[in-house]
Amino acid sequence: MQHKSTFFLLCCFLFQTAILHAQWSTLKMPYRAVYPMSIVLDNKLILAGGYNTSELTASAVTDKVQIYDLGAQTWSEAKLSKPFRGEQPVQVGSKAYFVVDTDTVDVYDALSNTWSVLKIPIPQITRPVVIGKKIYFVSTWALLFPSSPLENNNEQPLQVYDTETGLWTTLYAPFFCSDPTVVASGKKLYLVNGYLYSNANGDQFLKKMQALDTETSTWTVSNFNYKHNYMPGFAINGSLYLVGGVSTDDFVPTGLISIYNEAAGTWTTKNNSLVRADPGVAALGNLIYLAGGYYNFSYQKSITTFNTATNGLLSLSQELSQGREDIATASDANRIFFIGGVYRTGPGPNILSDVIDVYTAPVSAAAEPDLLPLKAYPALCTEVLTVSLPEGVLAEDCRMELWGLDGRQYALQQLAGNTGEQQISTAHLPAGNYLLRVFAGKQVYGARFVKM
Repeated sequence: MQHKSTFFLLCCFLFQTAILHAQWSTLKMPYRAVYPMSIVLDNKLILAGGYNTSELTASAVTDKVQIYDLGAQTWSEAKLSKPFRGEQPVQVGSKAYFVVDTDTVDVYDALSNTWSVLKIPIPQITRPVVIGKKIYFVSTWALLFPSSPLENNNEQPLQVYDTETGLWTTLYAPFFCSDPTVVASGKKLYLVNGYLYSNANGDQFLKKMQALDTETSTWTVSNFNYKHNYMPGFAINGSLYLVGGVSTDDFVPTGLISIYNEAAGTWTTKNNSLVRADPGVAALGNLIYLAGGYYNFSYQKSITTFNTATNGLLSLSQELSQGREDIATASDANRIFFIGGVYRTGPGPNILSDVIDVYTAPVSAAAEPDLLPLKAYPALCTEVLTVSLPEGVLAEDCRMELWGLDGRQYALQQLAGNTGEQQISTAHLPAGNYLLRVFAGKQVYGARFVKM
């Protein structure tokens, strides 16, 4: 009888996996905003600041924070300490960090539902990125501030905030460049391209990459293939992916994806055939999504994916609900939010969009190359599931999510300790099929199991 029960559950598992498909839906922002600082935290979509008119100027920024509870499906509001349109916020544990000025970071704690303010020691325009428990605030335009002590310094300042100790330290990259692409991969931080600014010679665009090993505090500098700037960057499974951007020779959008193999130290290039200005770009698992944008005097709706496991491109049959550009993005374990933007229906100024297109990936993604393999046993469990983390991955750097194939989330927690194996209780789960996801930095691992 036990064998028949097991066989039935496995059949149900395979059947449900086969019929699951990606889902698309839309939300409406209560207040229109372009390029809000966007993040998903504690099952809430948080949209902070941004532009509230089509002018997209410094005088058009807002301090409004719009928070959508994805479980309750309700909106609420908060306020930033200052009106701002800043960089993408970052998350450490239960807290999200929003850069709202040259010397100010607003911190939202999801556990206590409270806001606080963190001060940056040296005022700079900064781009935050997380490695472990530390936030690296990379200066991206220091020469805007003549009173800065870094006015005549050619090195790139990085102010590092330790979220555990509350202490600040300052590091310097070999040379300063404005607006580099900033990507973290494991214990390494990469600054790619950007430009030098000189009153005498004008802008000097670079073809270089600066890499910091945060464990040894050593830098290396290497060449990059193109003078491209404003490239969204992602670290996936040991490679960097720099998407599109603008050619700094003629300021025309490019359709290239530049791929850096960290182990080999080599670059390759893929033409993604999506030559568009300001699409929404996001990564989920091993896939990079490019949505919308502006091309050939038209606001685009189409969506293209780039599979980093195969270097293959696929144009989806699904389109955005509204053609637009200047699209912000946010994502969590299995969803991407393509947020707002601008469009035009005829002569006149741009119109701000209030639309959020929501992509929900199929839970069966663990069977596809979107997720990296994770060892979890026994596959048929009753009380406890044992998870073996990949070599070099520390539990304290990981977040775990447990999903049923009905789309319900059964667990969300930060792992603890430095051990390679974790014990997860399954005694409370109903019998059925489950997907376990473990997030380690920007790597996402997955395993499936059956609760008996």
